[in-house]
Amino acid sequence: MSQEKNQLWPEDIALFDSMVGHYQSDNEREFFEKQRYKEEYVVTISNDLVLHEDNNEDKIHIIRCWFCEYVVGGEGYLKGEEHYMNLSETLNANLKKSEFLIETSPFFNGYVNVTTRELSMIIILMICNV
Repeated sequence: MSQEKNQLWPEDIALFDSMVGHYQSDNEREFFEKQRYKEEYVVTISNDLVLHEDNNEDKIHIIRCWFCEYVVGGEGYLKGEEHYMNLSETLNANLKKSEFLIETSPFFNGYVNVTTRELSMIIILMICNV
């Protein structure tokens, strides 16, 4: 019995392809390889936790929905949740511009373009909760 492959968004194909051979750590390689596999073959009806709020001081959570959609939210410096259609969009979301980042966050005044990637990639690389 063969498994059908989900068609990835062009942005995610470009992201995954651009990472190959340019990983900064084994954790980063493992994260992107597993996420690609999950987006291609593993549907998550009840969500897939990528990053838990308790595992980072910014209290951010990232959840994968269905094949390749993501929800970013939190209870710390973030207010509410934002939904993104693919991993590339998720990692490049400008949280400051979307008014999703609370102004008391140390990141709010520290960066011109605060993205989910900047706030979460170091944490993901350390934890690699995939």
